Amino acid sequence: MKTKNQFLLFLLSLFFSGGLVAQHNTVATGGEASGSGGTVSYTVGQIDYSSPTGSSGNINQGVQQPLEFFNLSVSENQLDFAVLLYPNPVVAELHVDLSGISLDQLSFTLTDATGRLIQAEAIQKDQITINMVELSRANYFLNFSQKGKIVSSYQIIKN
Repeated sequence: MKTKNQFLLFLLSLFFSGGLVAQHNTVATGGEASGSGGTVSYTVGQIDYSSPTGSSGNINQGVQQPLEFFNLSVSENQLDFAVLLYPNPVVAELHVDLSGISLDQLSFTLTDATGRLIQAEAIQKDQITINMVELSRANYFLNFSQKGKIVSSYQIIKN
């Protein structure tokens, strides 16, 4: 009787396991990364995705979203202001190249996401380095002001 029940249980488990389907995809590589903030699974080369749309927007599931860096300032104060910032995301030092920009009464402020002032300096040279080693991992805003008006703002990511 015991053997018959075990055999019946085995057959039932085989029957119901046929309906179980796991996610499967052909990808180039992938893995799992973990740190103090948690764990995440990732894939590279995923070919399938879905894009549900609702009244408040859409989301692309299965697609890695790129980081986009763009000037955050308003155009009415925008002068001919082309700043080169690198690297962004930054680990230790942020290099700023202001070649071709008038340095007359030009300054910068570095603030955190809450608006707290981290650093403020007048700019004397067309190439400066901002030390960010002691700052914690977060998003920061680098604002350039000329003659008292903000002319350009950039989001800086500290890793």
